[in-house]
Parts: sequence; C-alpha cells; structure tokens
Amino acid sequence: FSSANNHLIGEAAGVWIAAVTWPCWPQLRRWGAECRAVLEREALKQNAADGGNREQAVSYQQFVLDFLLLSGLAGRAAGQDFSRAYWGRVERMIEFLADLTDAGGHVPMIGDADDGYAVTLDPRPEVCRYRSLIATGAALFGREDLAAKAAGEDAKTAWLLDARTRAPAPSGTHAPRRALEDSGYYLLGGDFGTANEVRMLVDAGPLGYLSLAAHGHADALAVLLNVGGREVLLDPGTYAYHTQPEWRRYFRGTRAHNTVMVDGTDQSEQGGNFMWSRHARARCLEFAVTPGEQRFAGEHDGYAVLEDPVTHWRCIRYRPAAWCFEITDTLICTGRHRADRH
Repeated sequence: FSSANNHLIGEAAGVWIAAVTWPCWPQLRRWGAECRAVLEREALKQNAADGGNREQAVSYQQFVLDFLLLSGLAGRAAGQDFSRAYWGRVERMIEFLADLTDAGGHVPMIGDADDGYAVTLDPRPEVCRYRSLIATGAALFGREDLAAKAAGEDAKTAWLLDARTRAPAPSGTHAPRRALEDSGYYLLGGDFGTANEVRMLVDAGPLGYLSLAAHGHADALAVLLNVGGREVLLDPGTYAYHTQPEWRRYFRGTRAHNTVMVDGTDQSEQGGNFMWSRHARARCLEFAVTPGEQRFAGEHDGYAVLEDPVTHWRCIRYRPAAWCFEITDTLICTGRHRADRH
C-alpha cells in the first residue's frame, strides 16, 4: 500500500472485491483473504468508536465509508460476510455524518478534501454524497432517524442494496450526539432538524492521523455556526492540493479557521503539502448541557513552543432562551504577544 491511511483501505477494498468477483485463481483468493483481514482491522483502527475518521477530514470520511460499504456488501453477496464489529463501525460512521449535517443538508468542510469518490451511481449534481450515505445507512440498518435526516432515497442506495432492503419511513428528527469525545467534536445549540435549528460545532480533536497527520488542518478550538439550515461561521475547506502552494498553506493554516492565532504563526507546523512536523494538542476541559445554559471549555498547547510559551483557553456559553453565544478566549503567558481572532 502507498500509505497507512485511506490509501490502505481503498487499495485493500479493490483487491478484496476483485477476489470475490473473480475467484478463479488461488493467488487472487489468497490476496483476497489477506485484504479482508486488512479491512477488518483498519475499519476499527482508522475510525474512532464514535464513528469519526481519524484523519479529521470529513471528505475522507465519505471516501473511506464507500470503500467499507462496497467491501462489506461484496462479501455479503459472496457468502463471506464481515464481522458485527465491522458493520457496527460502519453504522457509527454514518451516524457521525448525520450528527454533523445541519437542517439544510450542509456538512462542514473540516480538514482536507480532494473531491475523491469510490463510485458514481447517481450522477445528478443535486445529489449530496453525504446524505446519500445517510440514506444507505437508514436502509441497511433500519434507522428511522437516519431516514429523516437523509431526505429520501437516491439511485446509488437503490443500486447498492437488495430490492428488499428499503429504508423505513422517516420518524421525527435525528437527535445528534452532543459529545463526540473520541474525535474531539462538541455540539452546542438546539431545535435540531427544524427551521429554528441552532448548532455550533467546536473542534477540540487531534490534528490528524498518525505522525504525518496528512489531511488535518491547524484548527484547534475552531467553531462552526449554522442557523436555520444556513452556514454562518464556516470552515473554508481545502481550495487545492498541488497548485499555488501559498494558498495551500493558507487553507491548512490557523488564520483560515475560526480560532485565535498568536504572533502570526500556525498552531501546528507545516512540514510539506501532506505533512505536519509539529502537532498542537487540544482537549476538552468541560462540557455541560442544561436547560438554562450549555457550556464548553477547552485548551490547546500549539503555542507552548514560543520563546514565551502561550496556552490558548476558550470558553463558550450558549443561553438557548436568548439565542446567545458568548465566547471568551484567554491566553496564558507572561510576556506580550500579538493575538488575532478570526
């Protein structure tokens, strides 16, 4: 495999599906068995228990999900079904996408995106790949709440699944999980799935996966705000990978995200287009949801490497009755610094 992240899953999926589609040669059957073991292992290793992909990049979440779904369905059709743990992680990954999707169907563009996809079985431009996966999950796992979030079945779902596997009737609204602790995301707000929806997503997760953290962005303690199904404070995404390196650095950097930049430097140090040589470590210190107030507090150490070390501490309070957010940033240090709040 070319690298130990989504490449490994994608390449193993290709060999596995080839092996169960044309099991005509002993060598291919042996390779297929090896790749099935890789997929079983990596589905749990590369995706957290809460369903978030460890690359901290939502676009790669859907890319990996497609490979895992296609592999699982191919195995099931060939009488070589995957384990309950494997399918359980696939379901959590789909639920994770539903948790991040607002009432208008917007999915935050956290981390890198190369617009890659595994299959195009419904090429209409209005079809959202993320909601398509949620629709597939609703049918595959019999989830009424996911059916409500998916806003109808698409052709891709119909092609992939047996005609007898149909989504249940939507019921109510999907109640998102507030604390995705393994992935480091926390959700403030209310009236989810309605015209009055307010959602603020806070990023207190790791930079990315393994030492390279290839597809992560320097977005520690950044916030995203969506109101009534419209994006208000957003993540600008990726722009481009291999052209205009200054823009590549910008979109990966701290100033492109809704957080604080100290002394004009990124929280984490970029070592190349797909490499980080130093990782900021973020963590949640407090998260509480009560009828009168919701509260998040977190910190990161990305500026502890400065000559005068700085710790960034962010506290967010939301009062639902007033529809009011209050964000307080504290920089703990001894000297003078320039702070830019984006």
